Amino acid sequence: GGGGGGAGDPGNFFVGQQDGVSQTHSTGVNYVGQWGKTLAASSSLFLNRSDTDNTQDVSRVYIPAQDSLAGYAQFGTTAVRNDNLRYDGRFEFTPDSANSVIFTPRVYLQGTRQSSDVDGSNGSIAGNLLNASQSRTTNHTDGDNLSSRLVLRHRFPKRGRNVSADLQIGRQLKDGDASQYALTDTYKGMATLSQLLDQRSHTHSLTRTASARLAWTEPLVNRLQAQFFYNPSLSRGSSNVLADSLDPIAHTYTKPVTSLSNRYETENLQQSGGASVLWSNGTWRVLTTGAFQQARQVLAGPGADRFDFGAFFADQDRQIGPTHP
Repeated sequence: GGGGGGAGDPGNFFVGQQDGVSQTHSTGVNYVGQWGKTLAASSSLFLNRSDTDNTQDVSRVYIPAQDSLAGYAQFGTTAVRNDNLRYDGRFEFTPDSANSVIFTPRVYLQGTRQSSDVDGSNGSIAGNLLNASQSRTTNHTDGDNLSSRLVLRHRFPKRGRNVSADLQIGRQLKDGDASQYALTDTYKGMATLSQLLDQRSHTHSLTRTASARLAWTEPLVNRLQAQFFYNPSLSRGSSNVLADSLDPIAHTYTKPVTSLSNRYETENLQQSGGASVLWSNGTWRVLTTGAFQQARQVLAGPGADRFDFGAFFADQDRQIGPTHP
């Protein structure tokens, strides 16, 4: 089995499909070339920008009137801009028939700007305002998904003997700021009752991963071959969300909103290894594998609370059957 690596699904970013009128600009380039006799290169670069605008104008008249409510009006606009940059590369170095080096870098960047404004009001039969609301939200998010993979292979003069190493590192970053403002005024005679929600928040999450897979293949006797492998991996992540509301006295966003704030860190360490023995005769083969896996996970939250989990697994598997052409 291959080692874990990378930094997660590259398509798993921030923005889903949006309603409204969209305009998209994109461009891309692909390159495939041979640099000398020993180095083959291929790369692709894709740039994309999409703008989505959505305007809604709603007007309702209730016939007959519902209690004192005779009509409702709402006007809202939403604007979303999404920028993407994606680069994938592959570089293969083969200095001779016994050695090869393959390097595959990947760079994915994304930025999102989103804003929404909605105004609404309810009117009475007499044509007076019963209540009115204003809502403003913004969301600015930037992030990246970076990874690289290095595969080293060496074949020895003895037929069937080879060694390989598969090394992977990656990271996934998300950094964003959001704001929410909502004001509702309710009119009762000469009095006005107001409710205000004014909050800002900052989000920062980062995940780093590293893994390796080392394998040694050795011919034993006629028709019998063995492989020994070791596969460690490490993942560390942190997430921090801080939300504050407006302090009406100081006029600063310094009142913590604990229900919307959280912080935690994770660490996941795994290592596995084992050996496989393959016997083949014509179209038939027998494969037996013995492996172990050890896993350890650490979760730390607010107040330095720390939870440590560990497990150890061992497995043995046999496969018997004909080889497929």
